Amino acid sequence: AVALLQAAPETDTRISNYARMVGNWAVVPTLLVGGAVYAATGSLVRATGIINLDLGTGMRVSSPLAYFVTRRRATKLGIQIRSGRAMEMLAAADTVLFDQMALRNDARGVIDGLRGLGLETRLLSGANQDAVQVTAASLGIPSEHVLAGLSPQQKLEAVQALQADGHRVAVVGDGIDDVAAMMHADVAIALGSAGVLARESADILLLNDRLADLPVAVELARHTLRGWQTARPA
Repeated sequence: AVALLQAAPETDTRISNYARMVGNWAVVPTLLVGGAVYAATGSLVRATGIINLDLGTGMRVSSPLAYFVTRRRATKLGIQIRSGRAMEMLAAADTVLFDQMALRNDARGVIDGLRGLGLETRLLSGANQDAVQVTAASLGIPSEHVLAGLSPQQKLEAVQALQADGHRVAVVGDGIDDVAAMMHADVAIALGSAGVLARESADILLLNDRLADLPVAVELARHTLRGWQTARPA
């Protein structure tokens, strides 16, 4: 598990790049509008007034400001979002892998809620196949989305196989056996009662120990990212 953890890829966020790209794109139109105002009026004051609006800088500032506002709101709800990248990846995720030990009494409602948000849910565990299939059936997870008897290496391979197929994968883990998969996932999530290493490896921590906070976190992340993604220049 330690070797797999050390082999985890280095990742960075693009969350501030969205606004930076839009801000760069706004510079030339702003200069052109200022030039047109000067040509029409002959007034340097009016022309520079347009340029002084500095739309590019305003767009750059909006990105981190929106992130910090969302992060503060999430914290009040018991959701710790530890980086801009975590927010970005959660918003982009299309598949959620649950370790069986991370499930709670509210898991069925949570999984239904995630499906309602368009996310595919899967169950992976180190436990035996029969026990895991019973749990999956109670949650409405089809048998083809269930993997049992997995070692930490096999959990990692399951994550990588989904990523190779083009999926953005979120892993909800609980213990040391999940850490490698969490570190290689696009975004890692842990409950407040998870093991120390799982909590430290998580990008998002559900402090109230409620899986029901996960769909809330997804909606917050998507709401924050939606404006930047649609505003990006081609």
